[in-house]
Amino acid sequence: MKRWLPVLALYVALAVLLAPSASVGLGHFAYHDFRHHHLPWRAWAAAKYLAGEFPLWASGAANGFPLLAEGQGGFLYLPTMLLFVILPDGLALDWAVLGHHVLAAMGAWWLCQKLGMRGVGPVLAGIIYGFSGFMVSHSLYLGMQNAAAWLPWVLGATLSRQGWLTAIGIGAMGLAGHPQAAAFGGLLAAGHAMGVLSPRERRRWIAFAALGALVALPQVVASLQLAQFSMRDGGVGAAFAQVGALPPQELVGLVLPYAFGFDRPADIAETYYHRGAGYWGQGVNSWETCTYVGVPAAVLALLGARRRKGWAALAALAALLMLGGPLWSLLRLLPGFGYFRFPARFGLWLTLAVAVLAAAGTESLRFAWRREQSRSRLLVFLALFTLSTGVARLGLSTRGGEIASWLDAHFRRQADLPPPPSMGAMLRAALPEPEPEVAAEIPAKVARIMGDLHRSVDPRSPRVIVPVLLLLATLAALRRPRLLAALVAVDLLGFGRDYHPVADDEPVPRWLSERMTEPGGYRTTVLDRRVPIALDDELLTASTGLPLGTSDVIIPSPLFIVRNEALLASAGLDVGDKGPQKVARFLEHHDVARRMAVRWIATIHEIPGLLPVVRGHYNVYEDRDALPRARVVPCRDVKTDGDEAFAALLAADPETTAIVEAGDPACEPGGTATIVDYADTRVQIATSGAGTLVLADLWFPGWTATLDGTEVPVERVDLVFRGVQLPPGEHTVVFSYRPAWFYGLLGLSLVVTAGLVITRRR
Repeated sequence: MKRWLPVLALYVALAVLLAPSASVGLGHFAYHDFRHHHLPWRAWAAAKYLAGEFPLWASGAANGFPLLAEGQGGFLYLPTMLLFVILPDGLALDWAVLGHHVLAAMGAWWLCQKLGMRGVGPVLAGIIYGFSGFMVSHSLYLGMQNAAAWLPWVLGATLSRQGWLTAIGIGAMGLAGHPQAAAFGGLLAAGHAMGVLSPRERRRWIAFAALGALVALPQVVASLQLAQFSMRDGGVGAAFAQVGALPPQELVGLVLPYAFGFDRPADIAETYYHRGAGYWGQGVNSWETCTYVGVPAAVLALLGARRRKGWAALAALAALLMLGGPLWSLLRLLPGFGYFRFPARFGLWLTLAVAVLAAAGTESLRFAWRREQSRSRLLVFLALFTLSTGVARLGLSTRGGEIASWLDAHFRRQADLPPPPSMGAMLRAALPEPEPEVAAEIPAKVARIMGDLHRSVDPRSPRVIVPVLLLLATLAALRRPRLLAALVAVDLLGFGRDYHPVADDEPVPRWLSERMTEPGGYRTTVLDRRVPIALDDELLTASTGLPLGTSDVIIPSPLFIVRNEALLASAGLDVGDKGPQKVARFLEHHDVARRMAVRWIATIHEIPGLLPVVRGHYNVYEDRDALPRARVVPCRDVKTDGDEAFAALLAADPETTAIVEAGDPACEPGGTATIVDYADTRVQIATSGAGTLVLADLWFPGWTATLDGTEVPVERVDLVFRGVQLPPGEHTVVFSYRPAWFYGLLGLSLVVTAGLVITRRR
């Protein structure tokens, strides 16, 4: 039997134990981003592939959106998309997650083999990397986990001088569905290659890495094009880039995951929110700061640091980068890195470094003198942990009142912070100010934090008992490497099991009707998406509606179109804040929703003046004044500046005036428009009369138009929509999305991939 088969069987068994019901199709991961993004996006894309189409454009989200370019869908990533094509959607998602845990574990095992390690050490490294807290928590961002799984394979390919695998691995990281994970992984791969290869070998590695980049090029170019119209155009600001930095004190999360409270994504009490009551640390949320490897793995990594100094240096560098600060600011000068925030995601590097160091630490236990030395070190660690816990408990007992007072004052200062500096009208609307602390809630929040602090230092608490027991068990198992591996596996599975609970099905809102799914018809949206999680089954998100055939105005994406988001915020249709003020904004700028062809609005609130067609947990209103998706508008008002166009649109009559940003003002008699055929990438419209044809779908490069078979310019109308000037008479207008560059780059990618496979076979 090949030596890798038992190892593979072990990792598959661990993946099954991680989520038993999901692994056999008795439920699927269904909370937070799994539900709102990754499952519906890929289900929609798979349906497109089965229909013989590329999933380039989603007309059912964000008034139309280049969803492939968003990047997180991973629509060109073959391993996961094949699962969605051949399996039921829920099972495909489960196997994509669990399969990449196995892929990551096998990669770390193979990497340690190429580093010259044998025996239990490489197996242990695979368990640590593949089933670490980072890989479990960040599987919530499916593309990030998929990309991270390839990193050890790329490093192992570098050591074994397998250029074809280097290229395939880099290409897979770029296509998997998370540009930041691909960038972080690619940077580490390049640094590793420069450190271990000779000058001649480096040149060969760069050539194969370039081939890998060509494999991923269609996705990269598409995402860069979309970024130009998003809030990340030109990169993000220095302050924004520090969002998601790891607070220094929370590095203890490597071994004490509950020290600052804890939230699973499924624990968040409010839909479309990223922080719950359980976690009270200074990070963005509990899972973004999660890099748990556990006490046994950390101890073994410390023992292996002297044998693998380069990997120890990598762990230290990763920890520094996770903290943000000057080092992260310097790294952001590299091409492409200026688009990113969340430096805590360098936990990817740290986790892999700990896995390799732990494998090296296991090898060091073969030497008796080191074993005895290790025992004494562990006893010192145990004594220090006990002492620090005692000191913290004493401090809380004697100074608890002062700490609580300081926390209370701290949160009240946050509530009184001045608003951010002024910015352009559209960007200011698209990025509403953060909600301040509610003064009445501060005492309860302080009491919750103080209670959690007491639990973290109480010797009777599992938060103290479990790490101590793990440390003692590690000490007892130093002579038995296999027992150490089992201990690490039990520890990590204990943390990761049920981290992402499963659900039995993917509910369809009961109020959804066939009228709301007509291609090219009116839109259906939600007013106030920040609702209690108990109502989640009735919430139609922009993404969950895609496979159902609905058409919405929003897409929750870091690459949202600023102009579209500004319009949504003005009418209260964004995610943003919550409460009755959403209804007030909707009524104030009702014409914005009318321009977007929004006819059905689901909400937990009452909307005066609209007709309720469904009553229940969600009230569904029909706006019979909504304008049709395609219409001919008689007059044109020209505003060459985007912010001026935004202001003019809010004030103009949508039935008589279209806002354009080039040409001359004009008024024509007007006319009618009827959609004859509607598909995601092709819309045929029959028109009569003169004026400006407005199709209330997003304007974006790659869309072309023909008037009676002759190509005509596609104007940007009403800030975000597509338009064509019509001469008098009856005409046929066809809008088509045919980004020629995409098909050329896709062909190049396929040719390079085929060449790499042929090279491997030879």
